[in-house]
Amino acid sequence: MVVSIDEIGLAEISPNNPLKVLHSLLEPPLVAVVGISNWALDASKMNRGITMSRPDPDIRDLIESAESINSNINEKNEQKKSYISKHFIYGLA
Repeated sequence: MVVSIDEIGLAEISPNNPLKVLHSLLEPPLVAVVGISNWALDASKMNRGITMSRPDPDIRDLIESAESINSNINEKNEQKKSYISKHFIYGLA
């Protein structure tokens, strides 16, 4: 069983402290908990798992991601793919 919590950092800053229930689930590990957040959690929650941090993408990363998505969505329509790439991707990045 896996429990996935998106934006777990928002619960961390809540005055009601709803993440207290995680302590009982993490010791001993009865279920797997995956928490995604833009903020670090307190040490008592983070030291029970793996923390992965990624730096903010630079403009080249954004362009490569957008071009890849565009080419997959419009793989059969070269004209549309070229138009989107020329007029939108660089401006958005």
